[in-house]
Amino acid sequence: MTFAGSSFPKTEDARKINFYCHPSPHPAKVALSLGEAAQPYDVVPVDTRRGDQHAPTCLAINRNGKTPALVDGDVPLAPSSLA
Repeated sequence: MTFAGSSFPKTEDARKINFYCHPSPHPAKVALSLGEAAQPYDVVPVDTRRGDQHAPTCLAINRNGKTPALVDGDVPLAPSSLA
């Protein structure tokens, strides 16, 4: 899965964000915003059809089990603050 902006060149001073998502309109909006801001990020695919959003690793980021979600360093950002 590739979203616009996911291939921005890495810079030493820019912190990379982990972007937990699945292909749908809301994650696409977040990916576009990250791309417009030239913010480097890594896509972490979440298969919502299999229920991956309810796995312990995803629930640690967003206790509601929803995507998209971002993790900036140690700080998780859940959907209510993104979409």
